[in-house]
Amino acid sequence: MLQICRFVEELVRRALFTLCIRLSNRADGVGPDALLGRPLRVLFIMEDALGDTIVTLPAIRAIAEAFPGNVVDVATWDAPGELIAHAPYVRRVICFPRHDRRRWNAGRVIAHHGPYDAVVDGMVLRGHVRSRSFAMMLGSRARFWVGEHGRGSDYLLNVAVAPPKRTSTQLARMLGLAKPFLTRTPESRPWLCLADDEIDAAEEVWGRWTGGRRVLINVSTNGPERRWPAERFAAVARHVRRHEPNARLVVVGLERDRGVAELIAAAGRGQVYVPSVRELVALVAATDLVISPDTAVCHIASAFARTLVSIHNHGKEMWHPFETPGYRVVGPSEKTIEDVPELQVLRAVDAALDELVSVPTPQASAAEPAAIHVR
Repeated sequence: MLQICRFVEELVRRALFTLCIRLSNRADGVGPDALLGRPLRVLFIMEDALGDTIVTLPAIRAIAEAFPGNVVDVATWDAPGELIAHAPYVRRVICFPRHDRRRWNAGRVIAHHGPYDAVVDGMVLRGHVRSRSFAMMLGSRARFWVGEHGRGSDYLLNVAVAPPKRTSTQLARMLGLAKPFLTRTPESRPWLCLADDEIDAAEEVWGRWTGGRRVLINVSTNGPERRWPAERFAAVARHVRRHEPNARLVVVGLERDRGVAELIAAAGRGQVYVPSVRELVALVAATDLVISPDTAVCHIASAFARTLVSIHNHGKEMWHPFETPGYRVVGPSEKTIEDVPELQVLRAVDAALDELVSVPTPQASAAEPAAIHVR
């Protein structure tokens, strides 16, 4: 009975969406070069988690720089909106409450900011185009609707890109969404920006330390399957202190994990800091070594090419950060990293510290004094 209800629901949904498409500005019979050779106003829909947003940034930047005069607005929620502040390749960030059930209200908001020439559905982790994304597509008044085919919503798209290969990373998958706009291969590294005052604030947290390595340990994740036991993190902190007696150790996490962070910091004689999204980006940019489970912090480290020791579930290679110095410790299970041995992480930390070459703290660009651009 449940399967029959879902089938009927999908039929009704498809009929409603098809009617709306006929009343929209979406073009029919689009050729392969429809998005090339002219400036475009593009809406990019990306409302997933912080890590997903970071690996999407190369695609957003590639679209913005594909042709002179291109502008890209990003529809997202508050935390990713804060993350991409100061990005010169994004004209406007349009933020919605993450779990707002007023799906069709999103279309009205987007209509206020439009019209656009093209809209990109970046929500490829969903099995089909969401009602909320569809409302934004309608509200954009765009002629070109770009998305990944093979997700059960191909009838909505008039510019469909090929689905990823099984071995593709999430970053490569998102870059695929930019291909219809491009005539050359784009850069793949995520590109985050910091303002001068954010760099200064990070330096204050680090205490303008000059005599030892800066080591940042992140303990928070957005899922229980990527939580590593606190006592093992504490052992890592103690090990860092033994290996680097003068190290400056900062343990970061969400407010809900403050108690765990304090335990770990005490073990390594470090300090605890509960940063905002922007503060976290600046702290990572100014460190020498990052130690973290597989989460957004790893992709922030990748954006600044900071040395990283990361702990991963088995079979999650698509989420590995892009060309980042350091070591990945991959456990035997897809469901948890709790069985990743402490010794394996300690060996990775030793190797990273032995090979580490301290990198200078980011400085603001002379051409754009308000921001630092990291390739």
